[in-house]
Amino acid sequence: MAPEYVERILDTAEHIGTILFSGGEPDMNPGIIRHTLDYAKENDIPVYGFRLITNGSMVPPGFLELMMEWYRYCLSCGARDVDCMLYMSRDEFHDRVPRENLRQLETLPFFEPAADGGYTSITPPKPWFGWGL
Repeated sequence: MAPEYVERILDTAEHIGTILFSGGEPDMNPGIIRHTLDYAKENDIPVYGFRLITNGSMVPPGFLELMMEWYRYCLSCGARDVDCMLYMSRDEFHDRVPRENLRQLETLPFFEPAADGGYTSITPPKPWFGWGL
């Protein structure tokens, strides 16, 4: 998604409950995730949570730090029920997640692997509303 589309969408929002990054592999385009965060901050648009869906096949440089920045920003917005998640596909359609990638993701203080092998989530699922890129 082009940055101007993100800006146009964010310009219509007073706040965002939860923003969803998905489609293809969002961590292949950390620039748009960074731009969305920076634009929300610069324009005082509170964001109360984020979700990112990944297959875990790659952890690009700076990705963990970017996720932590999103987490800290959501906390700073004053939401009472911050909803921050990272879903990781673990099914027959995706390759096995490289152990090194999983080790890196596990460094996030809010990462908790799911026991069922279906998805890995940072926090337990909660009802949420929002929009995705």
